[in-house]
Amino acid sequence: MTLFHGIYKCRLCGELFEPVATASENTAIESASGAAYDGKWYPKGCGIGAHVRDVHRCKDGSFGIGDFQGFKKEEDK
Repeated sequence: MTLFHGIYKCRLCGELFEPVATASENTAIESASGAAYDGKWYPKGCGIGAHVRDVHRCKDGSFGIGDFQGFKKEEDK
């Protein structure tokens, strides 16, 4: 099964993190397009896609803001 991982980058520590994933290419495209064109906000757990921003817990215990970078495709293993 192919998965699309939602990639975020923390503004505070710079770490990339993946809080969401979908097997639907359409969901990945619609979510990325929404973020790019109109900044749509997708609530967690709604099944639609990804947030434009998400909270990140940094390794030192700090909390940063993560910005959505896009969906990374993972091929079947």
